[in-house]
Amino acid sequence: MLILLLIICAIALIITIRLGMAQNVKENENYDRSRRKTVFSLSMIYTVVIIIGCALVYFFF
Repeated sequence: MLILLLIICAIALIITIRLGMAQNVKENENYDRSRRKTVFSLSMIYTVVIIIGCALVYFFF
């Protein structure tokens, strides 16, 4: 169960990062300026969720 949770979270993190980097710079200059902050924020959110999820799985199973 824990391995499945980690795999799902890792896939979600990878997809989020790829979507953040796939924006067209010419069409969306504001997004390009804040891209690093956005990707960092999303990465931190996923990291916290993964840690909490792993802790919950560990303590309840």
